[in-house]
Amino acid sequence: MKHGKKPSLKQRQRIKAHGLNPKEWMVCKDCSNCFEIVQRDTGEVKKLKTREENSLG
Repeated sequence: MKHGKKPSLKQRQRIKAHGLNPKEWMVCKDCSNCFEIVQRDTGEVKKLKTREENSLG
């Protein structure tokens, strides 16, 4: 099982935007193109894609 950390405010908002309860999930990996979270009780791992923002001008 991967060990996660308590999500920050922005991470909690991202988790909530995906329709999940932030109190039940911990963050394992947070990079520019993916967001990996672990369910606190079951250890289920989910990989969420972050929204790619193009700032072309």
